[in-house]
Amino acid sequence: MSGTSIDAQKRYADGTKKILDSYLSGRHDYNPVDLIVINGDYATKAYGERAKSQNTQGAEKLGQGNLART
Repeated sequence: MSGTSIDAQKRYADGTKKILDSYLSGRHDYNPVDLIVINGDYATKAYGERAKSQNTQGAEKLGQGNLART
């Protein structure tokens, strides 16, 4: 992580560990600011908007409340 302080690198590592722990444990209790995609669609408009496709509609049916794996 070139150009970042040791403190920032620790925050990145701790955040990544928390996200992975949440996913692998099955809790899926993510912090909303950490999400880019949820249920096959962008989590916020900040990342853009798009028309829902067949794939994203299927992801919603499979994993409501979980991160989409698309």
